Amino acid sequence: MNEDILLSIIIPVYNTEEYLERCLDSVIKALKKIDFNTEVIVINDGSKGNVSEIIKKYLNEFPNLIRYIVQENKGRGATRNIGVNKSKGKSLD
Repeated sequence: MNEDILLSIIIPVYNTEEYLERCLDSVIKALKKIDFNTEVIVINDGSKGNVSEIIKKYLNEFPNLIRYIVQENKGRGATRNIGVNKSKGKSLD
């Protein structure tokens, strides 16, 4: 784990194009209110449509905050586990 990152937020995405910008805007707004290092891991779990374009827009605007993972559909549980394994946030152990 990276000691610099204290909080990792994992957002699995599967065909939620309609809600994605609202979700990311909300998370980013909330993170501006806290004073420690965070990361947002967005995992595209095989979505169709414009999901990649939306996420890339946020990647360009917030390159030090957002990490983007693309994979073929693996389901909710597997996708969350991938996010946890890729996260750099401080462990509570």
